[in-house]
Amino acid sequence: MHEQEIHLRDYLRVILKRRTLVANFFVVTVVLVLIGTFAATPRYEATTQLLIEKNEANPMAKGMGYPAFDPEFLETQYQIIKSFNVSRKVVSLLALDTKYPQYFGGGEKGGLPGVGALFGWLRDLRRQADLKRLGVAQDPDTMTRADEIAKGIAREIVVKPVRNTRIVTVSFMAENPVLAKMVVNSVARAYMDEVLAIKMHSAEYALKWMSNKAGEELTKLEASEKALQQYMKENDIVTVENRVALVPEKLAEFGSQLSKTEARRKELETIMARIREVGSKRPADLEAQPLIAADRALQALREQMVKQEQQIAELGSKYGEKHPMMIRAQSELEALRDKKDQEIRRIVEGLRTEYELVRANEANLHGLVQQAKGETLNLGERFIQYNILKREVETNRAVHEALMKEIKSQNLTEQTQTVNVWVVEPAKTPESPAKPKKALNLALGLLVGLFGGIGLAFFVEYLDNTVKSPEETERRLGVTVLGVVEQLKEADAAGGTIDSVLQTAPMSRFAECFKTIRSAVLLSAADQPPKSIMITSMAPQEGKTTVAMHLAATIAQAGHKVIVVDADLRKPTLHKRLGLPNTTGLSSYLAGATGRDVVLDHPAGQIKVITSGPVPPNPSELLGSARMRELVAKLEDHFDFVIIDSAPIMGASDGLVVSKLVRGSLVVARAGVTPYEVLERGLKSLRDIDALVLGMVINGVDFEKDRYHSYYYGYYSYYSSNAEG
Repeated sequence: MHEQEIHLRDYLRVILKRRTLVANFFVVTVVLVLIGTFAATPRYEATTQLLIEKNEANPMAKGMGYPAFDPEFLETQYQIIKSFNVSRKVVSLLALDTKYPQYFGGGEKGGLPGVGALFGWLRDLRRQADLKRLGVAQDPDTMTRADEIAKGIAREIVVKPVRNTRIVTVSFMAENPVLAKMVVNSVARAYMDEVLAIKMHSAEYALKWMSNKAGEELTKLEASEKALQQYMKENDIVTVENRVALVPEKLAEFGSQLSKTEARRKELETIMARIREVGSKRPADLEAQPLIAADRALQALREQMVKQEQQIAELGSKYGEKHPMMIRAQSELEALRDKKDQEIRRIVEGLRTEYELVRANEANLHGLVQQAKGETLNLGERFIQYNILKREVETNRAVHEALMKEIKSQNLTEQTQTVNVWVVEPAKTPESPAKPKKALNLALGLLVGLFGGIGLAFFVEYLDNTVKSPEETERRLGVTVLGVVEQLKEADAAGGTIDSVLQTAPMSRFAECFKTIRSAVLLSAADQPPKSIMITSMAPQEGKTTVAMHLAATIAQAGHKVIVVDADLRKPTLHKRLGLPNTTGLSSYLAGATGRDVVLDHPAGQIKVITSGPVPPNPSELLGSARMRELVAKLEDHFDFVIIDSAPIMGASDGLVVSKLVRGSLVVARAGVTPYEVLERGLKSLRDIDALVLGMVINGVDFEKDRYHSYYYGYYSYYSSNAEG
C-alpha cells in the first residue's frame, strides 16, 4: 500500500508539473469541439423498414441446399441496397442532379466548405496527367454529376438488421428533412428494381448460355451416333453380341475335349511302349497286357481253347494220340491258337491306329482352342470399343436432354422473383436534426480534452530525458543529490541581483537552498569536511559559477574562512559577476608572469577571490602543473575551505585535471536541460581517474511546478524568518 501511494503521488506530481500543457490541450480541444459542433450544418435522418425474404417457392431454388437461415443472403441484400446502382436509380427517380443539386456538394462526405472541391480538382489534374502519360485522349470513366451524387448517396445509406427478425432499417441523412425522407423511400423502390434487374439479367444470360450449350451438345450427340453406326457397320456388331456369348462356350468345350484326348494319348503311349518292349517276342506274350486281355473277342477265343483242351484231355483218356479224333481235336486247338494270335495282332494294330488318331485329334483340338482364344480376344476388343462409343452416345443424349429440360423450366420461371421485399414502415419527415449531437460532442470534448491532456503530459514527461527530480537522479546515476537550487529571475531578487540575494534576502527560499547544500557538504565526510572542493558541470550555462559563489558565501556566513578560485581558464565569468578586475589572476600566477598576491576581496567582504586572469593558450598544462598543486596546498593552509570553479567536464579536460588536485568534486546539473546520458558519461570520466564525487546539485528547479520543494523550502524560510524576528 505504501509503494502504491508513492506511485500515485508521482503521477500527481507529473500532472501538476505539466498542468499548463494539460490545461492548454483541454482548452484547445473543447474550443475546437464547440466550434465544429456549432458551425456544422444540421443533418436530418430519415428511416424506413423493409421486410426481406427469400422466395423458397422458386423452382429454380429447389435442390440447391438453401438453409432456413442464410446470413450470407441477408448480407448480400444489404450490400445491394448500399450499391452504386441503387443510388443511381434513386438519383434518376428523384432527378436529384437537376432539382436538388444544392444539397449535394461533390460526392465527398463531410469536410470543410471548399475542401472537397479542392481535392476533386487535384484528383482531376492527376487523372488527366495519368491519361496523358498513357497516351489516352479522354478518360472513359469520367463521372457525370448524377454519378457523383449517387456515389455520395451510397456512402450515406446505412442498413441495420433488426435483431431476431427479417426486417432491416434503411437510413439516410441530408441537410433537408423532406429530401432525406424522399431519398430513403426511393431506396426501397430502387432496391426492388435492382433485384429484379439482376434476376432478369441472370436468367437471360443463363438461357443464352444453355441454348448455346444445348446446340453444342446436339452436335456432339449427332456426331457420336454417326460414329457408333459406322463402327457397327464395319465390324458387324449385330452378330457380335450373339457370338460374344457363344465363343466362351466353344472354348470351354474344346478345352474339355482336349483334356480328355491328352489323357487318352498318354494312356495309349504307355500301352504302345509296352508293346514295343515285347514286340520281338511272340504275340502270345502280349496277351497279359490289360488293355489286350480285356478284349471280348480274345476272351471268347481263350474260352474256346480251354474247352478244346478239356475235350482233348477227355479223348486222350479214351483214345491214343494217333486216333483220328485226337488228331482232329489237336488240329482244331492249333487253329484256335492261330486265330488268337491273329486277334492279338489285330488288337495291337487297332491300338496303334487309335494312338495315331488320338495324336492327330489332339493337335486338331490345340488348333481349335487357339483359334477360339484369338476370336474371344478379337471380339472383346471390338465390343469394348463398341461400348465406349455407345456410352458416349448415351452421355451426350443425357446432357442434351437435361439442358433442354432446364431451358423449358427456365422459360417458365424466368419472371419469378427470387427475393420478396415489402415496405413495413415508410420513412417520415424527421422533426429534429440527428447531427450534430451537441451534448454528446461536448461531453466527448471534455473527456478527450482532459484525458488527452493528461496523456500528452505523461508522453512529454516520458520523452523528457533531462534531470528533473533528486529521487530519479539518485536512482538512475547512483550519486547523492546534496540539494536543489530554485530557479530565480532578476525580478524576484528582492530589489537586487541574483548574485546578491544572500545579502538582500537571507531568509528567502533561494538562500535556504544553499544553506541546505552547505550543511550537506559539511557533513559529507566522517572526520572533517573536504577543505578543497571543485565545482563543475557537464556543459556551459548550467549554473556552476552561481553555485560556487553562493556556496562559498553561505559557508562564510557560518564563520569559516573561504576563498573562491576561478579555474575556468577558457570562458571565465566570475570576475564579471563580482565586478572585479581580471588583468592578473590564476593564469598569470601559474605562468609565473606575476609574483604579486592575486587574492582579491569579495565586494561583500565575506570571502576572498582569485580571478582567472587572462585566457592562456594552454589551460590544461597550467592547471596540471606543480605550481597549481602548490597553490592549492597553500590555500588549504590559509583557508578553511577552497572553492574552485572549474571548466565543464565534457568541454575540455581541465575539470578532470583539477579534480585530482582537490579533496572532492561537486557536479552541477540544470533541471530540464542536462540529459542523463551526458551526466553518465561525465561521471564515468571522473570515476575512471578515481576522483571523489561528493554529490550533485540540481540547479534551476521551478518551485512553482514542483509543489514538494516549494512547500519544504517555503516553510523553513518562513520559520527561520519568524525565528530571527
